[in-house]
Formats: sequence, structure tokens, C-alpha cells
Amino acid sequence: MVLKTTNGGINWVTQSSGVTKRLEGIEAVDANTLYCVGWWQTVLKSTNGGNTWIVRTNGITMATDRIFFLNYNTGFCAATFNLYRTTNAGLNWELKYTSSEGILGLYFSDVNTGWISLAGHKIGKTINGGLTWNTQHPVDPSGEGIFNIYFIGNTGWAGTGWNGKILK
Repeated sequence: MVLKTTNGGINWVTQSSGVTKRLEGIEAVDANTLYCVGWWQTVLKSTNGGNTWIVRTNGITMATDRIFFLNYNTGFCAATFNLYRTTNAGLNWELKYTSSEGILGLYFSDVNTGWISLAGHKIGKTINGGLTWNTQHPVDPSGEGIFNIYFIGNTGWAGTGWNGKILK
């Protein structure tokens, strides 16, 4: 199921996704255009604020974990070890990168510059749309993976697993 609020989180309404698979992430392009991802290659799109959902998995071959859209047409989807990109609002997905570690989070500031967080306690950065990545190890490798990442300008934040660390 998907939950929706229209009053800042005071109340939540259940919306049916139309699938029985576990959902992992959601992205709002605007108030009406939403994407939801989850297990077994699940990519769902809504164009009416979540009232109805359609499947948009053409080209994705792994379980989806995270999704990020720059604008209505251009988005990226992390699916286990693969990173996919769409340039036609999710109608088709193109494989851009395969990692040896699970991709747990992603954020792009434009079509070329983006970051991924990896299960192997790394953060990767691309400046060529996801074709190649430079990685760094910002945390103790005995901790959990980095589960999500977000940037405003040059400042970024990343959340780790169950050890409670927030990286900046």
C-alpha cells in the first residue's frame, strides 16, 4: 500500500498500489506524478496523485530499491546492483551502471552529476551521467551500509544502517 497525506502528516490515507509486492521507495515529481519502487522489478507510476498506478518496468531486470527523478522525463532507478536511467518518463529504462555492491540510495543534481550510496560502506560520485564512478569510504567498514543520500548544493547527507550515523 501507499500512504498519502494532504495536511503535513497529521492524517494519512491508504492508497492501493495494485501490487502485493513489498514497496521500498517513492519519488514525487510533482503533486500528481509519483513513482514507487519495490521487490521483483516493481516500478509503478501514478499521474493522478496516487489514486491509480501503472507498471513501468520495461528494461529493468532486478529488484528495485530507490528511484530519483530530475524532472518529468529524466529519472534514475537503483535496482540491486544496477543503475537504470529513463528519459521518457519511465516508459523505458536503460542500464547505465553495474556495481559489485548493492546500490542503496541515489541522488542526482543534474543529468551528469550524481551520487550513489553502496552496501559496501562507500559513496560513489559520477560526473558523466552514471557511466563511471569515483568511490570513497567515509565510514568505518565494520558499520552498516549507507542507505540513503541527499544533496543541497555542495553539502550532502547520508544515513547509515542500524548504527545510527548520519554523515555530512
